[in-house]
Amino acid sequence: MRLSVKKIEKQLELSLEGELLRVVHAAFAKTDIASWDISSKNDFFDRFWPLEEKVALQLSLMKLARKSMHSEQIKLLLEGFSEGAVNKALEELRRLGLVHDEDFEAQFVKKLQKQGKSRLQISLKARQKGISPKKLVFGSEEDTLRALIEKRYPVLLDKDCPYEKKQKALGALYRRGFSMGTISCILKEFIV
Repeated sequence: MRLSVKKIEKQLELSLEGELLRVVHAAFAKTDIASWDISSKNDFFDRFWPLEEKVALQLSLMKLARKSMHSEQIKLLLEGFSEGAVNKALEELRRLGLVHDEDFEAQFVKKLQKQGKSRLQISLKARQKGISPKKLVFGSEEDTLRALIEKRYPVLLDKDCPYEKKQKALGALYRRGFSMGTISCILKEFIV
């Protein structure tokens, strides 16, 4: 029996004699799966599972070649793959030293704090990437705020600046997620 492969958007439908067996990632199109001669469903799955693990690892390696990723991002990338294939790929990537979540989280926080992001903004960005904000280790928010005021909001340090301009700058810092208590403590340091 011949396996039929039908491309639908970014996925492939794998069928055997009209019966749908699996819907898989489009990355399987680069394999020899379309040429398989299958005798039964069991024969298909015996050959499919090792191939799925191989494709999951290859897809992960292609993405990691362009940028570093957290294991949660890789899990999102491999959505549609079996849990076993995803876990095998992650295990191999960790063994190769290509995925190290603690280092990724530290660099992620450091980079965003350097950009002047508050803890709240960093936590939201982490959540968007599938990373639990509870895992993040933050540096001093005071240092981040101090550098941000000196770089982008020097109007707050000018004693002769009009009240309205200072209010706008304070509002901008507050909207960035810094608490008014932290902002006022830092400003007191500059004034004294």
